Amino acid sequence: MHHPPRVQCWGCLLAALAVACVIPEQTTQGATAHQTVRFTAWDAQAGDGFGSSVAMGDQVAIVGAPTHGQTPRPGSAYIYDLSTGGTLFTLNASDATVDDRFGSSVAVNDATAIIGATFGGSDASTLAGAAYLFDLDTGAERSKLSASDSEALDRFGSSVAIGGTTAVIGAWADNTEAGVDAGSAYLFNTTTGTELSKLTASDATAGARFGSAVAIAGNTAVIGAHHDSAMGIGSGAVYVFDAVTRAQNHKLTADDATAGAHFGWSVATAGGLAVIGSPTSESLPGPGAAYVFDQVTGEQLFKFNASDATVGDRFGTSVAIGQNVAIIGATLGAADSTSLAGAAYVFDLATGQQLAKINASDNQAIDYFGGSVTIKNNTAAIGAHGNNTADGVDAGAAYLFDVSPPLPADLNGDGIVGIADLNLILSNWNLNVPPADPLADPSGDGYIGIADLIQVLESWSPGTPPNSAFNIPEPGTRWVLSVLNASLLCRGRR
Repeated sequence: MHHPPRVQCWGCLLAALAVACVIPEQTTQGATAHQTVRFTAWDAQAGDGFGSSVAMGDQVAIVGAPTHGQTPRPGSAYIYDLSTGGTLFTLNASDATVDDRFGSSVAVNDATAIIGATFGGSDASTLAGAAYLFDLDTGAERSKLSASDSEALDRFGSSVAIGGTTAVIGAWADNTEAGVDAGSAYLFNTTTGTELSKLTASDATAGARFGSAVAIAGNTAVIGAHHDSAMGIGSGAVYVFDAVTRAQNHKLTADDATAGAHFGWSVATAGGLAVIGSPTSESLPGPGAAYVFDQVTGEQLFKFNASDATVGDRFGTSVAIGQNVAIIGATLGAADSTSLAGAAYVFDLATGQQLAKINASDNQAIDYFGGSVTIKNNTAAIGAHGNNTADGVDAGAAYLFDVSPPLPADLNGDGIVGIADLNLILSNWNLNVPPADPLADPSGDGYIGIADLIQVLESWSPGTPPNSAFNIPEPGTRWVLSVLNASLLCRGRR
């Protein structure tokens, strides 16, 4: 068995541990996410871009394919039953025309789905963009939404979100009084289909692209302007609005904002938090980052970086918030076996710690896996619009993953706190994160040591982990004290 050098009395720690159990030679590491379903369109063809957008309700998933269809490819969206994985409906705009890009954005809430068509013809102007409301129970189109002041190439519908009976629709190329491509976002009542308000930034400027990303939860709307240049050209900004009073509450920028970071490329909101993607942050062209803000106070709480970040990953291209976790997509992140396939990462919103890295089971180069992400009830949906399927190049795919939180101190996600978790800590003992594996740091203090060991011992589950040949007893008080004493002695002699 190989023992990497750690502290001067590494042997005394192992000796104390050996009193209670046998340690297998290979450290077992796992993830807190498990792929459960892979979706492709029943009528897929090359170039569909299926997976460009994803959304989930309690019972259904929606996947957009904005370049699907026979020429002139107006785009489609698909509704799937989460319990069976079967296709329920294929959605198409009632007035579909050439290159509408219907399915560029999707959102769902209760019994309503909203589908954006970036170049859909509005009632007033060709190619202004449009959005469509559909009934989830029947798949029937209920109404078409257009901006009251629509103009050609506004890109209305390039981003959509829905909360309660309010929809937010972005039009980042809208030319306002502030200038060309200053951008705007619109609030609509989804029951009546009526426009409620038009939102613009209080400090709007030409080229800011306000409305390039939108999110809503409760009475709070979050709007991205990824090309805002207040902190440098293309540094980006995000605005927080009261969706009832229409008042702007905050303008958010990263505390380490730099030109070209495109902070606000993606946004998500839930539980009083906003998660914001910045896919080209760090040194240009950077690996990307994501940030967590308290949307009530405007305070930055965390900055997320991938544990294996490399230049050009585009980490932060997509973001989503679930139950105490955030999902961050990196469309050019390296998969475990294929470079540039794309990846997604799970982070703990309470500690800022990375919990897992997610890759598709069939990853290929330039899949753009992670180009879209969403999460609902511990199930994550992740799009890979560049996936080459049997139906052709870039037909696209989407995947469901179970991201249920592990047991306390279940570092490898196998459902039990046991020898594999202990091994993970020992193999990283006395190291800082990085280079130590962040999964080996359940205490979140950045150092693999006694605090992490205590968390595993306190949560130890009796019995045998799945697929293990070792019978591992629950540690007794004498063993715990022996381990702690040995560990403290080791730390004191470093």
